[in-house]
Amino acid sequence: MKKRILSVMLALIVSVSVMSTPAFAQQSAQSTSEQSTEITANQNSKNSYADYQSENTDKKAGDDVCYAVLPQDKISGESKDFNFQINIKTPGLYNLEVEYTCLEGGISAIERKLLINNSLLFEELEDISFERTFEDETEITQDSLGNDIIPSQIEKSISQTKRINDISGYYNRPYEFYFEAGTVSFSLIGIVGNMEITSIKAVPPEKLPTYSETEKIYEQKGYKEASKPLEIIHTENSSLKSSYTLVPTTDRSSPITKPYSVSKLKLNTIGGDSWATTGMWLEWNISVKESGLYRINFHYRQNVAKGVTVFRKLSIDGAVPFEEAAALPFVYNRSWNIDEYNDYLYYLEAGEHTLRLESVLGEMGAVLMESEDFMYSLNSLYREIITVTGTSPDIYRDYKIEKRIDRLSERLSGLADSAYALIKKINDISGGKNSVSVLLESFAEQLKQIAKEPSEITEQLSDFKNNIISLGETISEMRKTPLELDYIYISDPKSELPKANGSFWLSVKHEISAFFLSFIEDYSSFVSDSEGTTTSIGVWVSSGREQANIIKTLINSSFTSSGISVDLKLVQGGLLQAMIAGNGPDVALNLGQSDPVNYALRNAVYDLTKFSDYISVSKRFNQGALTPFTFSGGVYALPETESFYMLFYRKDVLKDLNITPPETWDELYGILPILSRNNMEFGLQSSLNTFATLLYQNGGEFYRSDATASSLNSQVGLNTFTQWTDFYTSYKLSVSFDFANRFRTGEMPMAIVDYTSYNTLTAFAPELRGYWDFCEIPGNFDPETGEINRTTVNSVSGVSILASSEHKDEAWEFLKWWVSANTQTNYATKIESVLGESSRHATANLEARQNIGWSAESLKKLNNQANWVIGIPEIAGGYYTSRNITNAFNSVINKGTVPNTTLNNYVGVINREIESKRKELGID
Repeated sequence: MKKRILSVMLALIVSVSVMSTPAFAQQSAQSTSEQSTEITANQNSKNSYADYQSENTDKKAGDDVCYAVLPQDKISGESKDFNFQINIKTPGLYNLEVEYTCLEGGISAIERKLLINNSLLFEELEDISFERTFEDETEITQDSLGNDIIPSQIEKSISQTKRINDISGYYNRPYEFYFEAGTVSFSLIGIVGNMEITSIKAVPPEKLPTYSETEKIYEQKGYKEASKPLEIIHTENSSLKSSYTLVPTTDRSSPITKPYSVSKLKLNTIGGDSWATTGMWLEWNISVKESGLYRINFHYRQNVAKGVTVFRKLSIDGAVPFEEAAALPFVYNRSWNIDEYNDYLYYLEAGEHTLRLESVLGEMGAVLMESEDFMYSLNSLYREIITVTGTSPDIYRDYKIEKRIDRLSERLSGLADSAYALIKKINDISGGKNSVSVLLESFAEQLKQIAKEPSEITEQLSDFKNNIISLGETISEMRKTPLELDYIYISDPKSELPKANGSFWLSVKHEISAFFLSFIEDYSSFVSDSEGTTTSIGVWVSSGREQANIIKTLINSSFTSSGISVDLKLVQGGLLQAMIAGNGPDVALNLGQSDPVNYALRNAVYDLTKFSDYISVSKRFNQGALTPFTFSGGVYALPETESFYMLFYRKDVLKDLNITPPETWDELYGILPILSRNNMEFGLQSSLNTFATLLYQNGGEFYRSDATASSLNSQVGLNTFTQWTDFYTSYKLSVSFDFANRFRTGEMPMAIVDYTSYNTLTAFAPELRGYWDFCEIPGNFDPETGEINRTTVNSVSGVSILASSEHKDEAWEFLKWWVSANTQTNYATKIESVLGESSRHATANLEARQNIGWSAESLKKLNNQANWVIGIPEIAGGYYTSRNITNAFNSVINKGTVPNTTLNNYVGVINREIESKRKELGID
């Protein structure tokens, strides 16, 4: 009874508040009434390869090898469309086999889209990958401190043969296409990269024998066990690799890894985090002196993906010897291990061979596909629920949710059953419970409970959402397949393999030695190796150790040839104090957007326009990227990174709502009520950059042309501030939000955020692949020019030369090298390999941005938006601008003050600080 009284009272309060709110807020409130929802469940209606397979399960394999008719002997071209035909002699299932050569000029894999008879048979054909090949340019050498130097990677353009397969690795076999007899037309649509094709053919699918069948073949052919002693292959000395990022790595955790040093950095392993993506492979040359049956084992470590078994496909001389070798398991272990459980024998003729290991998902591929479908179904159901209840439902209200969401209990029960089925499969593959199965089990119990009492969803909605988020993050980690290798053992079956780890006393000695030597070795210094140099410059980097290591590697491989050595130091803060003390470096990397001009105002950094070739160097960047580093005609930094806003949107949700991404702000105003009625929201960050974007689109400016005062109290500035705050007062947008999670669940199907969120979403929400995209931000239509003004502002970081440097010319040479297209491309590639695709480097170099893995379609949109990007100028006292715009914004949002009056008052504060700072620094 008390609950009913309380519900009535709350309903009255809500009705009163609705009567007193603007029209848009009324529409939002009405969405929680008994109206029917506008959005329907997207039933994950992917046209997937799995669907295509199920339609052709009863088809037999083809019988013939059928060659394509090419327009000439070789067809090539960058991002070019190739059209060809194949005459199929007998109907059946076929693989498509392509012989190709990647032409030099890029580092990312070649990407193409495949159409068959002018149709996309299944969605995975949107993206087909053709790997490049790389090799170490030199053998491993040492720097002046005795540490190994990672060799540079160079592309080796060789002919390769590939059967077209799934880029995600979910399917362990190449795609099988069903073709009727007759002529079939094909089109390879260019996306990324330059390649040459010499042959395309339809071939019958390959059926690998099992190991049991292979043993019988060995016996029939009279193969004998080899008798030669154990041979050890050092994996860091690979002959070829599929990725520029698969470079030798260092392990100092064990005295067993060779070459070994207790204190120096020795390149003694390969792989780890950088070998965690399906499709990446490493290849080694091996030699045996006697024909016979050999064991092939690996000294490995998989201590990254906790509780997860990873898989590798083993091929010898281009062929997988038997079915089990297509997915060899490597179990999780915190220490080094030897895969003695892989006790297979391989026949090798005496002589030279190539051995390749390729990262595959193995049995986990099907599980991950099911997991992503499970996640998508959960998110779809959650989206349906919030259209009825909102994201913060009233627990005392009866939403009649069972009547308004079709088959709710049945669907919840079905999801619970799916969760239990996934748990069993994951545990079977991993040999026991892991973090994913434990989380799934908890979620399954919640789903069962809600299925029994669906009305309880209002009380458990927050936990339901948090479980979806946690599960999605965990499943994303399952897609990674990290594996670090130390040795490959080629042995006769009777040889005893070495121990995987050192003895107890050897390990104790190693740890004690490492501890004491850590007081002697300077691990924050990364001195370059440059023989015969006469000048050394100091460079400080304030990022992470991984970034510093990569920069050091690049310096050693491509800068020290200039005759200038570099003393690279990893520091965290302290630059200003070092400047004051006169102990600063020559060059400082990773400076924040406002730092160079603030240092310049104190004569602490050097004006780069004084170098004769500054103009030509500045053309490497969008000129707006230089704006924050410019003051009174001088430029005090070169941009390292530059990012800017893009509009991200969920294609599936917008399709359900029958809306398209807005081109103008007026169109956005028309979309906001539709989102609100469905308890969804548009994401607009309440940051200075959002205000600046609106201000510049409206024709405003931050400061007067002489930089002596703010221009925000102009009519344009005041109107823009009102427009900005209205989004959060009248339209009730969230002031702060977790974009990635809310975008994933569908609560926020559109948002204007930094373009670097693209890579976060790619890694974070694989189940949404194909369901989202980004495009240029909305703007103001200009009737005079007939175009939409999409101006936005950038966020940049820079690199400066300190005014105290005694080697400014040498420091300038370093700056030019560091921000060059080649160096920035190499750095971007390496950092992405170490830290993952979500850490893609937002380089400011325009040429490098074209080379770091963006698809042609995404790059086109980025370039279109980049044409509208400008920078916010920095002036003396300018730090008071952002601070007081934030203060004015908070006053309007939290206290309900009048926007125009509020900003006008704070502009007075800003101007007083600008005037004071100019006097203090002697500018006036």
